[in-house]
Amino acid sequence: MEFFSEYEWLITGVVIVVVAILVLSMRAGRGKKLRAAVEAVAAQFGGTVKPGGGISMPQLHFLIRDYPVGLVFLSRSHGATTTYITRLYLELSSTPEVEIRLEPEDFFSKMEQSVAGEDIQVGDAEFDNRYAIRGFPAESIRRLLSADIRAAVDEIRLMKGDDHVQVSTYENYFRVQKYSWLDDADTLARFIELGKRILDGFLG
Repeated sequence: MEFFSEYEWLITGVVIVVVAILVLSMRAGRGKKLRAAVEAVAAQFGGTVKPGGGISMPQLHFLIRDYPVGLVFLSRSHGATTTYITRLYLELSSTPEVEIRLEPEDFFSKMEQSVAGEDIQVGDAEFDNRYAIRGFPAESIRRLLSADIRAAVDEIRLMKGDDHVQVSTYENYFRVQKYSWLDDADTLARFIELGKRILDGFLG
C-alpha cells in the first residue's frame, strides 16, 4: 500500500510536469504569433518593439502628443480559468483630473452600481443601456465620451466576438483594453488606431 502511494505521487508529478510543458509550449507559440503581429504594425504607429521571448509577451511603445504609450498583452488566472488581455495605456506625469471606468453593462456591474453609486448617463440612450460608466467628475466624462469616442468603444467591443471593452483610469494611466489577445495584425492595428483615438480624446 505504501509503494502504491509513492507510485501515485510519481505519476501525479509526471502528469504535472507534462501539463506544464504543454502550457508553456502553447504560450510560447502564442507569443510568437503576437510578436509577428506587433512587428507588422509597429511602423504604422512609429513604435518601438520589445520582442519578449519564451513565455514573455511582446510590447509596443510609441508616443501620443509626447506622452508615452504602451501596448501589452497580459494574462490573469482565476482558478482553472485564464483571462487574456490586450491593453493600450497612456502614461501621464501625474494623476488625471478625470477618473473613469467604462465597461459593458451586465449583472455584476449592476450589482456594483447599486453599491458604488450612480451610473453616469451620457445622453445617448442606446450607449447608456449598453455600458456601465462610473467615475468623476460626471460632466467631464460626458464631454469626453463624444460621439466619435463612443463609436470607437463600440467597435472595440465587437472585435473577436468576445463582447468586451474597458476604458479606465488607474493611478496616472489612461487604459483601453479588451479581454482577448489580438494576434491578427489587421485587428491589432485597428485596436491601436481606435485606442489612440480614445486616449487622445481624453487628453482634451
